[in-house]
Amino acid sequence: MIGPYDSKPSSGAMVIAIHKRKIPGHTVGIKNFVAVKDVAFAMANAINMGRIGECYILGNDNLSYKEAFSKIARVASVKGPRWNLPKPLVLSFGRINSMLGTLFHYSPGMTKELCKFSCENHYFSSEKARKELLLPHTPIEVAIKECYDWFKNNGYLDK
Repeated sequence: MIGPYDSKPSSGAMVIAIHKRKIPGHTVGIKNFVAVKDVAFAMANAINMGRIGECYILGNDNLSYKEAFSKIARVASVKGPRWNLPKPLVLSFGRINSMLGTLFHYSPGMTKELCKFSCENHYFSSEKARKELLLPHTPIEVAIKECYDWFKNNGYLDK
């Protein structure tokens, strides 16, 4: 999910990292991206429209990290990550980062689990949710822009 009010931040951390040019490259994985407001809308509809016992995938755009990072970079008006990071390198980086975090008692930004996740294909269809819960499809560029603007207006890009 991507959008404004990501105060922790969670998925928005990618937006901040690309804005600050802290991501040197992209992995081979695919992730499903969705505007947070679309998820909220479908969740509210699920109360009255969802069928008991059914499961719904609330997602929209299946994008490679290269595609997603390029879209984020366009919104942030910066150059996107240009290198294709080999899976063995990413996995090794994650293992080392996690080990260092354990040794020195800190939470690394990229753990072995996150690195593994970023190299996998998480491709999903939300067709059932579109039909039964009227899940909207906000273009991901709009969600990224709303997220970026919220971070900018709330000082997250200056830290």
